[in-house]
Amino acid sequence: MNEAGLEVLLDPVGDAQAPEGCTVIETEVEFLRHALRPHRLFIRGKELCRWAEQFYRGRGIPVRRIASPSRVLREICPRLSEQQAKELVGRLCQPGIDYIQWQKPADILALLYPNGRWYEPPSEEHSAWWLLWLEEVQISEAEQVVLREQASLWEQDAPEALKPMYEACEPHQAQEVLEAWLGLTSERSTGIQLPLFPCGLPNRWRERISETAKRWYVQGQPKLSEYLKRQDVIRPAKEIVADEGAKYYLNHPSALNKEVLFLLKPYLSHKRWKELEKLLPPQPPGEFDSSQPAEKVLKWVADKYLPYRKWVSEYGNDEQYKQTEQLAHQFIDWLLHFYPRALQDLSLRTSLVFWKVRSSLADDKVTLLVVLDGLGWLDALSLDEHIQQKSRRLKNFTFEPVLSALPTITRFAKPAIFKGACPSLALDTEKKLSDLGEVLPEGNIPIWRLSQAQPGQCFIWRINEPDKTYHERYDSKTIAQDVESELCNLAEKIEKASDSVPSDVPVQVIVTSDHGRLFCSSEKRHCPPSGMQVRERAAWGNPSVHFGEHGYFHDDQTGLLYLHAERFGLAAHVAVPMDVHMFVTEGGKGNHGCFAHGGLYPEEVLVPWLVYVRDVQKPKVEIEVSGSGQAGKDGALRLLIHNLDERNVFIKALRLYMEDQLWKSLPVEKKVDALSEARIEGPLLPSWPAKTQWGQVRAEAVVQVQGVQFELLVQLSVETREMYQKENLLEELE
Repeated sequence: MNEAGLEVLLDPVGDAQAPEGCTVIETEVEFLRHALRPHRLFIRGKELCRWAEQFYRGRGIPVRRIASPSRVLREICPRLSEQQAKELVGRLCQPGIDYIQWQKPADILALLYPNGRWYEPPSEEHSAWWLLWLEEVQISEAEQVVLREQASLWEQDAPEALKPMYEACEPHQAQEVLEAWLGLTSERSTGIQLPLFPCGLPNRWRERISETAKRWYVQGQPKLSEYLKRQDVIRPAKEIVADEGAKYYLNHPSALNKEVLFLLKPYLSHKRWKELEKLLPPQPPGEFDSSQPAEKVLKWVADKYLPYRKWVSEYGNDEQYKQTEQLAHQFIDWLLHFYPRALQDLSLRTSLVFWKVRSSLADDKVTLLVVLDGLGWLDALSLDEHIQQKSRRLKNFTFEPVLSALPTITRFAKPAIFKGACPSLALDTEKKLSDLGEVLPEGNIPIWRLSQAQPGQCFIWRINEPDKTYHERYDSKTIAQDVESELCNLAEKIEKASDSVPSDVPVQVIVTSDHGRLFCSSEKRHCPPSGMQVRERAAWGNPSVHFGEHGYFHDDQTGLLYLHAERFGLAAHVAVPMDVHMFVTEGGKGNHGCFAHGGLYPEEVLVPWLVYVRDVQKPKVEIEVSGSGQAGKDGALRLLIHNLDERNVFIKALRLYMEDQLWKSLPVEKKVDALSEARIEGPLLPSWPAKTQWGQVRAEAVVQVQGVQFELLVQLSVETREMYQKENLLEELE
């Protein structure tokens, strides 16, 4: 304020907020009335400010120009029009707002939307917030300009994978990116691998996923299986899709099959899973054939008996349960004769898990032997699925059933695996056997130790799951989900452990278990035999019984079966119940239990043998399929194979797909030497397609290299002699 007590402030643009205590002058009349009075004058308007500035300059009175907030806005966001800037000023310039401090778009947006995360740097979580916020908000054209400026700054600083998130600046763009990020659209907005969606799903997006899934199910689209297998889609989204699937299949049970059920299982609630499982009984296993070779007997148990036995244990009637009991006892009779022979016969030993371990170690690679506690065959199927979904480096080489050591409790069966010998040798305190490899600390991922591994070394990694979950949560309503979650965690641990071995060192990962478990509940009914210790379904010690020439004795009065230690390679004589019940234990908890083990039932003694190899590369093989045939008649295909790989390959089969559905699978079984060419006449194709239908066919060859199978695309070059044309080739799929 000058000596005359007059302070003059000029606002030529006319959009600045007058400071408190100022007299606002907007007309010539008001100016003449107050021009020389001792006041703080705030003069507004271009012409009036020009006139006032000349007036005061002539009298030696200083004036001060006030910065225009709209011009400040346009300096920060040059793409704002004058009208848009004034629109924003009308919303922003409130008492107490110091627009002189505005320096960047975030300053403006923080006033327009105070709850926004405008000052945070780009990140996965921030980009998700940005898209969810943008997709929901209603914005004006003026706000759109400011948002674009801010998004451009974020995009500049963002990692490559997140840049597409900040390219979206309008609600419809945000929706498209979110749909792609959540896997709802087939096309990704970028070829870059996107991270998992890092935020919780708002209700509106849960509903959107649900509606999309309903369309998929109703339209019968193959996207469902692809969606549930994808690693870049978050679990909550898969759970929504799976739950909609459960609703659909409960209304259309004929459309349900075991492959779909297997895919849905990890993402369903226990209640939903049970509702669906009940709808899909496995086929009865048929008769037990003891004359078959051991590998076929064990495969019958794994593929036929176990799925049916599990279903009957939960949903079956008395007659079905009685049938599976008979089959179980027939298996036990076979086992009593086979097991002692396998201990002595080298050709049969590979059916026993402890001998199989010893014969599977290799000098040219690191062996990571993962010994899980209580991993039954059916759980192993889920574990294998998780491993193959999560790991891009591990390929399944072998997946077969083998027999555990007897009795099927950890204290006997696990040392047998560690030492590669039957329990009588593995637990011999005088002739102590060494472990087959270095036994790693239990549970934790041994990253540091494996990072120093060298070819020829074996590392034994023991993990007390899933047995721990089964026993601790046996009465939980979510036991199936709990176990499935633990299997998923195990797959991640196995992947990380395998990746810890240096990349230039070959690795094989062997996954097996010490025992399985019963599917049904058990009661504590059997009294411990005199002179024997007991645990669950096994007793061991020195009973007073006569074993007979076959090395076992069945006591009809007690229902117990006694096994001779020397005959069965045991650390002591063993007794097991011939029913599904347990021994009474002093101080034991409760009178019944679930998931017991220790006996000889197939589900207790059958354990998985899984072998994975790391970094087996897809073979370089070119295959051309040609042929000529008459539509509707049988025709022969010809295969021309160029093996450009330095490894021998086996062409196992030719698969023809129609609209992503498997139409024909034709066996080939042809070995092709490294760096060579081969021609195959055949295989025979029933019902040669019409010319127009061949355009819908996609062909793949199943090629095996180093024991690992790959599916390779095949070039088709076929001709059709038209006689008639089918309307729809897909009818054969129904």
